[in-house]
Amino acid sequence: MFHPWIGSKYDATRLLILGESAYSWWEHDEERHPSPQHSTRMVKWTVDTFPNCGRFFTMLTRALANEQNPTQDRARSVWDRIAFTNYVSGTVGEGSRVRPTAEMWAAAKQDFLPQVSKLNPRRIIILGTTMWGKMPDANIYITDEVQGYRNGDNIMMCCAVSHPAGGLSWRKLASVIQFTYERELAD
Repeated sequence: MFHPWIGSKYDATRLLILGESAYSWWEHDEERHPSPQHSTRMVKWTVDTFPNCGRFFTMLTRALANEQNPTQDRARSVWDRIAFTNYVSGTVGEGSRVRPTAEMWAAAKQDFLPQVSKLNPRRIIILGTTMWGKMPDANIYITDEVQGYRNGDNIMMCCAVSHPAGGLSWRKLASVIQFTYERELAD
């Protein structure tokens, strides 16, 4: 996994939002690739430029804030209370529609539990059911979409939702987030 964004008040929620992957892009006639700090850079850019931060991060910020048009202060406040990273490290290629290769999925699967255990989240929202199917088998089963991992004495419960590119709306994601974290995400 990339080095995760960890908000300054992450301990209040211990909520991890897990995206699928990142891609390369062109900027000033130069191809750019995501660095290990990609997650942190993207969250800082999102807060600084909201709502002009791209479809994915606009949707995610609205869902976290449970508002169509949160202020920049509100956006900063909700991002400060969570962790965010992508499951697949590095770049999957050029452009947003490129999917991870079988080798990338396998590497992510091997790295996931040791990496996520360092964050020790209580809850993980998995953004993509395809990704969910490529993750390590959980050892706690509630439903196909709600499962968990034991981390010593702690349990990390996961809720898998559709990927935003597959039609997940910010309101649907907000309902999942708010079900558990309404008070913790409020100011």
